[in-house]
Amino acid sequence: MEELQDYFNNGKTDLQYRLLKTDDYTVGYCEIPGVKSHKIQHETAYKLLYTVLSDEFGVDLKTLVIERKEDGKPYAAGESFFFNLSHCDGLAVCAVSAGQDIGVDVEQIRECREATAKRVMSDSEYASFLTAVDKNKAFFRIWTYKESVLKLTGEGLRRAPREIDSAGNTGYRVEQYEITFNGKEFIISCAIN
Repeated sequence: MEELQDYFNNGKTDLQYRLLKTDDYTVGYCEIPGVKSHKIQHETAYKLLYTVLSDEFGVDLKTLVIERKEDGKPYAAGESFFFNLSHCDGLAVCAVSAGQDIGVDVEQIRECREATAKRVMSDSEYASFLTAVDKNKAFFRIWTYKESVLKLTGEGLRRAPREIDSAGNTGYRVEQYEITFNGKEFIISCAIN
């Protein structure tokens, strides 16, 4: 993380990004340039977060300290905002909320397998999936819903995705966005308390 803070402390904030804003949170997203290794995707997501925090929220990056909770979820120590990150297939996403904890997930809409859907979906979700006109889109709407909730709670995939039913009441508000970026379709889901 130190190399990322050094990157921004030296004024190298030329990352091009787009925003989705609501009353409760802001989502930033940007292209991941070059080789799309997990490390590059992860670093780009943090660079995006730092850029959005600096540009949109006026956060002094020289004083920003990112730590991890016991469950591994990152947070900004001593700050009043919450954040979460995701990346997929050349797109990095960050979500920042001033008042509530947040979870975010992004997936490119692509072909899905019915066996995978059956394994990760609740019975009601699977029934809905089977009747969907666009099964691929339906799958990733349900998957990103689940993942954003699991990232909000800090449980990650330690909790079975089947246990979260997007068709029922999870106790969290989840909002979804479909975007097209560089000719690819993505779904972004944000879960907040």
